[in-house]
Amino acid sequence: MADKFKIYKALPEDLPTFTTIKDDLEGIGADITVDSVNHYLVSYIDSSKNVKFIKSEDCGQTWSNPVLAETEAENCQTGIEVDMVNRVFLSFVKKISGISKICYKISKDVGETWDSLVETNITI
Repeated sequence: MADKFKIYKALPEDLPTFTTIKDDLEGIGADITVDSVNHYLVSYIDSSKNVKFIKSEDCGQTWSNPVLAETEAENCQTGIEVDMVNRVFLSFVKKISGISKICYKISKDVGETWDSLVETNITI
């Protein structure tokens, strides 16, 4: 069973105080980033080893339903980043032909849909 985890935010003017913005996720390997229009973007691996993505468009007041980005990931850290044109890059480890590789997916619509899996040559 995966652990439950919380997402906190801390704005520079609020430090060292953190505010809980989501406290009911179940999974591991969560990562968070903020895009150029202040959407909070979160990736994590659920208890079934699925890579999930959620977002908030109102600074954590409400959250989207989880979007399935990939299945059968390894139980480890995810990574999420956004480029200057708001493409979302989601990285994770996936076993392919018996070898654990760092892979990634790209979304051009802020996580609504994801392009095909890209395998790197980096193995774990």
